[in-house]
Amino acid sequence: MHEFAAQIGVTIAGVAALHVFFRAVESNWPHSYFSVSDVAAQRIAASPLRYLAFRVLPVFGVAFFVAGSLRQAGAMYVLAPLAVTVGHAAITNGHAALTTLRRGPRSFGFWSILSGHFAAVVVAICLAALAVALAAVEPLLSLLPSVSELSATLWTAAVAAVLGAYLVRVSNRPTVTVFDLVARSRSGISERTWSFAAEIARQNGADPAVVQSIMLVENLQRPRWVRAIENIKARLGWRGTYGIMQVDAKRFITDEESIRISCEQHLRGASPAQTAHGSPEQDSIAELVRRHNPDPTFVDMVLQVYWQVRETN
Repeated sequence: MHEFAAQIGVTIAGVAALHVFFRAVESNWPHSYFSVSDVAAQRIAASPLRYLAFRVLPVFGVAFFVAGSLRQAGAMYVLAPLAVTVGHAAITNGHAALTTLRRGPRSFGFWSILSGHFAAVVVAICLAALAVALAAVEPLLSLLPSVSELSATLWTAAVAAVLGAYLVRVSNRPTVTVFDLVARSRSGISERTWSFAAEIARQNGADPAVVQSIMLVENLQRPRWVRAIENIKARLGWRGTYGIMQVDAKRFITDEESIRISCEQHLRGASPAQTAHGSPEQDSIAELVRRHNPDPTFVDMVLQVYWQVRETN
């Protein structure tokens, strides 16, 4: 009975520590769009290594801590780390998946979002298995506190997680300008793809700056390394949003194909109305962007990028 209570207590503490940390940081990318001012999410999205470090290391660290501490105590140490990782996935990805299901299959990126949540649960199980395996390695156990220090260490870890997350938020100042974001995204798009987007836009009666602005923002939100992973899923026959324009497709499509599909299906005739002074109307641009993606954060970011693109074209 005492052993069972210890496993329950450690599991709850582990899930709570993870929940507090990720809740305080409040970075939900890639399941929701980041804004121009969300510097932390921009940095996480910029590199697969940063994303893995942010999403995986805290979860694995807590799972290993739980498994190793229980093993030191001579208790059953297999189920608790699994409960921690899966419990964390259920609170985060599980809740988000239910929200997506309620919106229905017609919502934007429905299948891609669901598959992403499913993959997160699989990763959680794998992290628990790795933590259990490493807990069986005697030299690694020396990294953990003794059983008598476990309770104090858990409280210390919880406080450290809160303070660490708070420092991340305090340091998360909007130091990145729209110009910086445009330059970063543009550097990852070939001249051929850039020119192709303008050409296809004109063929479909769309403002090239609207199409290119959407492409730049999609490239920030779903950088090349993310699309490479999505392409693997596409080649397995899974439906999702693919290509640089993130259009819905049942198969693998190239970036150029995604541009053509978006211009022909969503952005045909997407030319904003003009003001009395001959400049594009802000509300008109926003309405055109909503044809592609109605998410308010996405639309706002495209609007900021649009004027930068218009000046440089």
